[in-house]
Amino acid sequence: MPIHSKSNRTLYGEGLAKMGKPINIDIINEIRELQSDSDPGFFVNLLNMFIQSIPERLAKIEKAFQAGNADLLRAESHGLKSSSANLGATQMADFCARIEQIGRGGSVTGAADLIKGLKAEITVVVSELESLPEMKNRGSKSA
Repeated sequence: MPIHSKSNRTLYGEGLAKMGKPINIDIINEIRELQSDSDPGFFVNLLNMFIQSIPERLAKIEKAFQAGNADLLRAESHGLKSSSANLGATQMADFCARIEQIGRGGSVTGAADLIKGLKAEITVVVSELESLPEMKNRGSKSA
């Protein structure tokens, strides 16, 4: 069963606002339009930086949760929420927002299932981003 099935994605984030595609293609297209002839690798570099930053950011969220540090949980999930939203990963941003809200409330209670859901969503988002045509072709260009 694919990890991005509706049942798997809602398992940890009951009632996510809009179940749909993990990436908002309209936002991706807006980012594509920012690429110029003077910086032809802008789009791919931006996506690569985002993808490469995820493991460290997720580890910090998990560490904050395990340490019971609500303030750090809030701060780390806020950062990942912002970058996810900016790249059109709306469900991923929603998971982060929910985790951030828990931390903002001064607790980490209830974050475990959301962190599990975030991990599942990350897998889907990274797969979707890596399936974009520009990302598929990134290895075929020689420097």
